[in-house]
Amino acid sequence: MINEHRIYHTNMDSENLKTIKNVGFKFMQIYLLQTRMFIIIDTINNFSFEKKAIMVVSNEKVQV
Repeated sequence: MINEHRIYHTNMDSENLKTIKNVGFKFMQIYLLQTRMFIIIDTINNFSFEKKAIMVVSNEKVQV
């Protein structure tokens, strides 16, 4: 599962990158430490995970 996730994030298309920026991510890094994967995200001040979820659900190209 981690390998699939890594491949997905390594080969992100422009639609996914556009959505990430539109929801308010300024910076994102993904780390893999043995069998654990974690993400560090820097966002705009009024970032909302609820807004991000709505934008992702409403865009078929972004859904996994």
